[in-house]
Amino acid sequence: MLKYLGFGIVVAGIAILIGLLAGSGWDSVFAIACLISIIGIVLSGLFLGAFIGGGRSSANEREAKKDRRRKTKMGTDTVLITIPNIILAIILIFVI
Repeated sequence: MLKYLGFGIVVAGIAILIGLLAGSGWDSVFAIACLISIIGIVLSGLFLGAFIGGGRSSANEREAKKDRRRKTKMGTDTVLITIPNIILAIILIFVI
């Protein structure tokens, strides 16, 4: 769990470096952090099955527990990677 959170911190640090080196300053850092956050939230929702309708939901109940655990772990890990970028974007809202 902490491994993925640490990886998210590294990704946020890389976003800061790329944004500042691009020359646009903190605005581009904010844009990169928001982009990473949106992609992470969408991927997590896809892994967790948050965007499916009722008919497909009942079909997912028949999947193996092993597959369900794997998808849940992937969704949770994606959220843990995304959290530092969300925090960075929130901080930059108040700084910019």
